[in-house]
Amino acid sequence: MESSPHWLPRKMLLRSSLSWSSERRRRVRRTRRPLPAEVLEDGLEIPTLDLRSLGDVRCVGGGSQGWILWCEKGALKVLRPALNAKLGLEGFRQECNILARLSHENICRLRGVGTTPDHRPCALLEWVETDVSKALRLREMPAAAVEIEREWPSSSRLRLAVELSSALDYLHAMMGTYVILHRDLKPDNFGLKRGTLKLLDFGLAVAVRKDPGYPPTTAERFKLSGKVGSIRYMAPECGRAEPYGLGADIYSFAISTWEILALSGRPFDHLTIPLHRATVICGPHRPSMPLTWDRRLLKLFAKAWHPDPALRPSAKHLHQTILDLRATKGDPLNRDHKSLLARWRFPGRAPGDTKDHPVERSTTVPSGNWGGANSARLWKTVTSSRGKHLATSRLRTGGRGRVTLKPSG
Repeated sequence: MESSPHWLPRKMLLRSSLSWSSERRRRVRRTRRPLPAEVLEDGLEIPTLDLRSLGDVRCVGGGSQGWILWCEKGALKVLRPALNAKLGLEGFRQECNILARLSHENICRLRGVGTTPDHRPCALLEWVETDVSKALRLREMPAAAVEIEREWPSSSRLRLAVELSSALDYLHAMMGTYVILHRDLKPDNFGLKRGTLKLLDFGLAVAVRKDPGYPPTTAERFKLSGKVGSIRYMAPECGRAEPYGLGADIYSFAISTWEILALSGRPFDHLTIPLHRATVICGPHRPSMPLTWDRRLLKLFAKAWHPDPALRPSAKHLHQTILDLRATKGDPLNRDHKSLLARWRFPGRAPGDTKDHPVERSTTVPSGNWGGANSARLWKTVTSSRGKHLATSRLRTGGRGRVTLKPSG
């Protein structure tokens, strides 16, 4: 058991017995890549932290890497002593070096680094009150959807998507010839400070060299550690341990933003890990999108989580498209589905005929494949006259903000 520092709060000391398994240690060691020398030699000096000026501190959380303490000047992150030697210290330094070079209103700021009296590395970060997952109660969805839609209407959730895409665009376009891959985008890492989104946790972030003379694209791939991040939000190519690049962040952005906008529960919550690998990592299965969403939003998500990373849009395109959606009249998440269907062309009818109906194919998914005795699902695929996929929706007996579909026959 680790020795307990005398200056830490008692609540924090009670959590000091947490330790990493050997499997977790090996996994993290593979994900560390040092920052390039030309990035570190830019002359930037990280402010040194004086712990005596912090005043009273109290523990508010802890994890496998360390503790988070509240103080008057922000959030103090203290590294565990078991990680000081080879495993955690290099990753901790890299996270601090990256954060020190970032300056964006939607990215958590680093205010200083230092060492505790017990010789533990620590960093003072910008304080955030909560995170998106807790504020929107995403783990309680869809049971709490009606209540959350009142507290966080479509306009507020779209604003979070705009702020997240702005931070991602900044990461993918800065540091001269280098770009930053976050590699762990998920609602738990989206902090909220007075309602403004703050991107957190750069422990898995890496800087990669982009093709000089060309803007960064999702088609570029790099030989990086695979299976990095949370499997629920992990890009398929990363889950298969293939070379990947900026497209991996785009995929994670799409899955995370879908969870925030749809309020339909956690993505792929009905899948076991082997089934998730078979249908998502190695297959085309993606979350279902409500038919009431704006057509541009449907197309944007279909591209952002496309199996081919080269076909995914850039972060700049994501940001601009969501900005345009917010600027349009009406609610992009609750379009009138009748007028939406009337804009599509279907076989056997004139293009302007509002009596046209979409071509629908219903597929029953056996409950045994999805886990749970009552988890049988009926999915309806809507295509245009040319066979182009438009949307897939799970059949529901009702639902706020969604089209009610009924099985035929």
